[in-house]
Amino acid sequence: MLIALAAELFKNGDVKFNSDMILKKIMLASSENVSLICFGEAFLQGFDGLTWDHEKDSEIALTANDPVIEKIKLAAAQSSVAVSFGYIERSAEVFYSSNIFISDSGKILNNFRRLSPGWKVPYADNLYYKEGKDFSLFEYMGKKMATAICGDLWYDDILAKAQSLCADVFLWPLYVSYSVNDWEDGIKQEYAQRVAGIDAPVLMINSFLPEKDGAMGGCCVFRDGRVERELKMGDRGLLIFEV
Repeated sequence: MLIALAAELFKNGDVKFNSDMILKKIMLASSENVSLICFGEAFLQGFDGLTWDHEKDSEIALTANDPVIEKIKLAAAQSSVAVSFGYIERSAEVFYSSNIFISDSGKILNNFRRLSPGWKVPYADNLYYKEGKDFSLFEYMGKKMATAICGDLWYDDILAKAQSLCADVFLWPLYVSYSVNDWEDGIKQEYAQRVAGIDAPVLMINSFLPEKDGAMGGCCVFRDGRVERELKMGDRGLLIFEV
């Protein structure tokens, strides 16, 4: 199975632009015979796409069956390419930082809710902005898969659960804004070492936002405490990896 990790541009608060980017890259993945394309954390609305005002964010957050996501499901089915991307999910009156996995037949196979609180501003109302409860394994093309979002794997208890899952592939969508120099001078290896205990390739997917303190793109495949494959931090594009 060929998997494409997409270090791609989004715009905060612009769901139309971001969903069009996903649709465009699904078509590109299909032309490259890719089976799955993955995008970063909160890609659909943008990492800073929320206002933290519950009433306003009710219009920004989306349910898993929103017409925007239905359109992406249709594109996945028509192109026979699975797609994974982060979004701000609304379930009733509650919001989550979630990652949805849509199969190559357009079915939702997994909807993972971030377990750690680092996606929220300190003053977020915990009555409405919440975390998920646990990991969930799912299967695609004969591979057992799981997802963690960004800071999840920096909590020892959550990491221990991830290590016990026995997944064949671990998706790790995130949003990090390190400088290229800091990343290459040691932070990248810290990330590789952090997930060394997960006995599966860990696929790190960052986004690209060329603004002050924005994400600098880049994607990595971590395995056994090392970087097995990478799209360099500072670069935008696709890293295609076979599992």
